[in-house]
Amino acid sequence: MALLVVAAAVAAGLVAVAGVAKLLRPAATHNQLVLPGGRRVPVVVVRLLGAGELVLAVAVLVVGGAGLLAALALVYLGFLGVAVHQRSAGRGCGCLGDSVGTVGITHLALNALAALALVSAAVFTPVPPVAVLPSGLAGVSTLGLLGVATALAAMVLTRLPALAALQADPTDPTDPTDASVSP
Repeated sequence: MALLVVAAAVAAGLVAVAGVAKLLRPAATHNQLVLPGGRRVPVVVVRLLGAGELVLAVAVLVVGGAGLLAALALVYLGFLGVAVHQRSAGRGCGCLGDSVGTVGITHLALNALAALALVSAAVFTPVPPVAVLPSGLAGVSTLGLLGVATALAAMVLTRLPALAALQADPTDPTDPTDASVSP
């Protein structure tokens, strides 16, 4: 049960990071998301999405409850749908303020697993993650580890595709670690 609370906290943390990124750097999402007919999602809509993500994530972390966890699960299912569309179009999603690379299979898997974990948490442990934090130094270290886990999840979405692309083309002249390419 405690692992579901951790998974819900990391999923909410990742949405909070995405929300802040859309508020501060909406251009990445604006440039990646193309509506039917070729129009881009307006920057104001990107910022509104970011604000909504941030509010929902904070509510899940602080208030909790089955309804908020289920709402965040639905958001992740929406993310999954967008990610599938973006992947089929060969584009990135810009979800974390990063326009590098295309949506990879890990992006799809993370969205699906986050939705599943959030539904499970809604059913089995609908408590707010902050309610189960230990007090004192243990609570601070737990928050720190949740922050690290959230940052790692963000890196899986933003940096792993770039690393995979480097491995796919070992003779890339822009890769400084490739010994087969002479300067």
